[in-house]
Amino acid sequence: MAGDPLNGGGFVIVNGIEFDTKGRVVPQESPYPGSNLFSLASGGAIYIRDPHHKLVPEQLNGGLYRLSPQDRGVVHASYLPRY
Repeated sequence: MAGDPLNGGGFVIVNGIEFDTKGRVVPQESPYPGSNLFSLASGGAIYIRDPHHKLVPEQLNGGLYRLSPQDRGVVHASYLPRY
């Protein structure tokens, strides 16, 4: 996951959801229940869906809280079908 995600580097998207036994989407109580997000990853970025602001600063290790327009483009492009 090394490198700048805005320049071809790696990234992870955490949606904060899970699926029940019938395949329905269920929001998790916390988008990431751990205390240190991807602590061994070197470089790259983690984009987290957290509409209810449940993450705490200690989980982010000094990371940013807001997406730039360029970050939004990376996230949006990752959901486009690849043919």
